[in-house]
Amino acid sequence: MPWLLPVILENPPAVLPSVSPAIVLTPRDAREDLERTGYASQRDSFRQRGNLTVCSVRSPARAYTVDYQITTVVPSPDQQRLIYTYLLQQLSMDRGLPINGAFSPVSLLPQPATLDEQRFGLLAPLYVRIGTRMEIAARQELPWVQQANIEAARIDALTDPEGIVLRF
Repeated sequence: MPWLLPVILENPPAVLPSVSPAIVLTPRDAREDLERTGYASQRDSFRQRGNLTVCSVRSPARAYTVDYQITTVVPSPDQQRLIYTYLLQQLSMDRGLPINGAFSPVSLLPQPATLDEQRFGLLAPLYVRIGTRMEIAARQELPWVQQANIEAARIDALTDPEGIVLRF
């Protein structure tokens, strides 16, 4: 049976929610991930427009990593352990985190050295890094090139070129 808990996104300093149990996400850092960002234009959605084939062309999505602190607000330590177990099962590097139908890389981070005061008997917050992508430009519809003609000749024989035709 799936769990239903409110997830509250808060910027620090976060005010404890009045709902309990709850999961509080606090954004800690966001940066571009250059190792996962592509640089070649992407083509998709090929379709006919009259006698011409067109496709959507867009710049590649930019990859980002976003770090969050995950804190639980619970009335008892037993509930917190149960919620943490569930969170750790969902935040697996092996599976990725489903975001809008695509699996994004996720990893647990060590606790920062400047950890806030922790209440005795409760688990410390989790720190996670989630990889995501963001579209940076609108798609454009362009004709899809299906044939390229290449002609080559020696510089002194411009009237007699050799031709190569590539059909895609």
